[in-house]
Amino acid sequence: APTLMSIALGGDDKPPLTDDLVARYHRVLMESPDVISDLERKRGWTKQTMVRIGMGWDGSHFWLPIRRFHDKALVNARMYDPFKRTRVKSFHYANESGVKRVTVWLPFGVESVQDSDEVWWFEGEPDGILAAQMGFPAALITGGSGTWTDEALAVQGKRRAVICYDMDSRGRKGARVVARRFRAAGID
Repeated sequence: APTLMSIALGGDDKPPLTDDLVARYHRVLMESPDVISDLERKRGWTKQTMVRIGMGWDGSHFWLPIRRFHDKALVNARMYDPFKRTRVKSFHYANESGVKRVTVWLPFGVESVQDSDEVWWFEGEPDGILAAQMGFPAALITGGSGTWTDEALAVQGKRRAVICYDMDSRGRKGARVVARRFRAAGID
C-alpha cells in the first residue's frame, strides 16, 4: 500500500481514492489494536467512533474519509500522522476525478445535526470528531481555517452557529471569515 509521503509527493503508486480503498484501510485499522489504543488514548476517540466514520490506517497515518453530507459520496480523505513525525499535519487525497474539494463534513452524518437548534463548526477534523462523539451537532469545512463553501449555508439553515476554531492566529482569522459569511446570510 502507498504511504502518505508517497501520496503527498505525487508518487506513481498512488491509487485513486475509492470506497474500496477506504474500506481496505478501515479493515487495516480494525486489525491494528495498538493503533486503535493509541488513537483512543491520544485523541479520545472510541473504537465505535472509528467504525462509524469508517476511519482507516495505511501503516503510518490514519485516514478520515470525507463524504458529502447530502448524498454521502466520497469526495476526499484527510490523512494525519498521529505521532507527528513530520512537520506536515495533514494531507488531502483527491477523489477519482482528481479534485481536492472543499466541502462540509459532518462526522456523524446529517442526522447528527438535523434536530438541533444550533450547529457547532470546528476548524479541524480531530476536534470535530471528538465533539460529535460527545453529542454535539458538529460540522466542519474541510480545507483548513479560512476556507469557505456555500454548502455550509445548506447545513446551517437559520439555526444558531457556534464557531469553535483554534485560538491561534489562523484559527481566529478563519473564525472571522466563517462568522462574516453566516452573518451576511442572516444567521446568528
